[in-house]
Amino acid sequence: MKAVVKSVNWLAAAVLVVAVGMAWLQPIHFFGNPDWASPVVQLAMVLGLLVMTMAGRQVLKQLSSRQYRWLLIGLVGLIAIVQILIATSFVDVARADPFFVRQQALLLARGSHHWQHYFMIYPNNVNFTLLVANLLKPLLKLTQTPWVLLNVIRFIWIDTGLISGLYLLNRWRYWQPGAVSFSLLWLVSVPVAAFGLFAYTDALVLPLLPDSLALLTLGLSLTGWRRWGVLIGDGLLVAVGVVMKTNLIVLWLTLVLMGIILWWQRQFSGRQMLGWLVSLVMTLGVMFAVMRTAQQQAGYTRQADANCGGQAPTDPANDSAAVTSDGRYGDPRTFTQKDAGLLGDWRF
Repeated sequence: MKAVVKSVNWLAAAVLVVAVGMAWLQPIHFFGNPDWASPVVQLAMVLGLLVMTMAGRQVLKQLSSRQYRWLLIGLVGLIAIVQILIATSFVDVARADPFFVRQQALLLARGSHHWQHYFMIYPNNVNFTLLVANLLKPLLKLTQTPWVLLNVIRFIWIDTGLISGLYLLNRWRYWQPGAVSFSLLWLVSVPVAAFGLFAYTDALVLPLLPDSLALLTLGLSLTGWRRWGVLIGDGLLVAVGVVMKTNLIVLWLTLVLMGIILWWQRQFSGRQMLGWLVSLVMTLGVMFAVMRTAQQQAGYTRQADANCGGQAPTDPANDSAAVTSDGRYGDPRTFTQKDAGLLGDWRF
């Protein structure tokens, strides 16, 4: 098994090297951006970053456990401060798909069962819209402009990936210097900051891979009912991701393969592997059934002729119709102050 894993790692490294080499050797205008740095500048920057990384690793290795712990605590605190500043300073403009999700979620949170025609054509966003609507219901009781609170909730959820990553580094004995390096990468990561503001499914699925892997690792370290409780929770978490974004069926299939590999490595007996596979299928089936019931209760029915006729409101940037405070569609230029507060700022 180790030989197989080693071969896969070398194959992945080879593919990555080829991809990086091709990207670096292409002409400057290959990416359609005349401001793209030249290959010489890119190479110099990569070499400089590698030198700084290696030097930083040596410094971190020389720190005592106490110094390293306080450095990590300070870095995690800085991450929290930066994310709070970002969450309270910006509101997503909600164009394209997020625009329809936000409008429909507001309607549902206010008790309406009318669905925009957009969701008859794109039913893949229905489950996520229901999730956002259920988050908005209690938030609208606190404030009529809940978008900042939603930003904070998204950042908290995304940061479960940071916690899971630190747990895995500790279990795999890469804590020093891995924990600080990973936290620093999390601090400067553009996707983490962007998805924390982006009102769409990306923020929901971003931490699922490290979260799932952390739960799997934790479950394998336990015994008895605790083990199966954690493993079933892992399957349930991935099932939620699948019903929200069907592309994550790949992650669900990965868990299936992991069960087979664990049986091959004799960490699972045949009966345990069968129980693992049955639990994955059952949790996925339960989540689809729950969301189908939720759709029916919210009044959603996909029409057979949804792709023919009808017209969905378009992007607000194109001067479209948008939902008003009483659940109607209207011109954004005629919004009341209450309407504007509900939909959030139109500017980033």
